[in-house]
Parts: sequence; C-alpha cells; structure tokens
Amino acid sequence: MKSKLILTILAWLAFLLLVLIQVIQLLIWFLVKSKKHSSTSTHLTNLSKMCAYKSSLKRGSVVIQLSSFHKKQVETNHKYMSSLIDIVLYLAKQGIAFRGHNENLDSLNQGNYKEMCYMVFSKFMPDFKNVYENKINHTSWKVLT
Repeated sequence: MKSKLILTILAWLAFLLLVLIQVIQLLIWFLVKSKKHSSTSTHLTNLSKMCAYKSSLKRGSVVIQLSSFHKKQVETNHKYMSSLIDIVLYLAKQGIAFRGHNENLDSLNQGNYKEMCYMVFSKFMPDFKNVYENKINHTSWKVLT
C-alpha cells in the first residue's frame, strides 16, 4: 500500500514538474514575444495615442482647450476695447483734439489719443501695453504695412 501511495505521489510530482516546465516555457515565449511587440511601430503609435487620450481626460479635449482660450482672448479684447472707448469718451467730453500735428514715431508728441493710450497702457495696464504697441496701433490716417 505504501509503495502504491509513493508511486502515486511521484506520478503527481512528475506531472506537476512537467506542467511547471511548460508554464516557464510559456512565460519565456511570452516575454520574448512581448519584447518584440513592444518595439514595433504599431505598438509605439498606439501607446502614444493612449497617453494622449489619458492626458485629454485630465486637461480636457483640444476643443475645450481652444474654447477656453478663445473665451480668455475675447475677455482680454473686451477689456482692451473698453479702455480705448473710455479714452475716446474722455477726449470727446473734454473737447480735446484726438490727433496731433505730427504723429510720426520719432515725434515727441504724437497727439492726444496716442499719448493717452500710451500713458494709460504703459503705466496702469501693463498687460495691454504689448497689444497696443505691437498689434493694433493703426490709429493714424496713414496705416503702415
């Protein structure tokens, strides 16, 4: 009886050893295939797409980012235009001429409107100084290109 039990246990151990060897071989095969697969262009492309998707979940889609940027730009432009309108209303209420005699860039006095814009934007609104100086400084009858 003991020898039969020992033979049964040995048979099971041999079977388990064969299964273990097959599992190890399968793991080695999987690791080799996985390494080859991870270096393919398809895998790398899909990996970058997955990272971009996860990033878009955190920060929002491109459309949402563009929309929020557009809203911010509209708000900035609204504040800028509001400041320009306030300057125009002030000059009109006081009956002061908008233009000066000489509005060239090298002129010491470029006119009330331009001087007021420069003073307001450079001293009180430094954020808009860049907009005034670089983008929308076409207040002369002679627009330079």
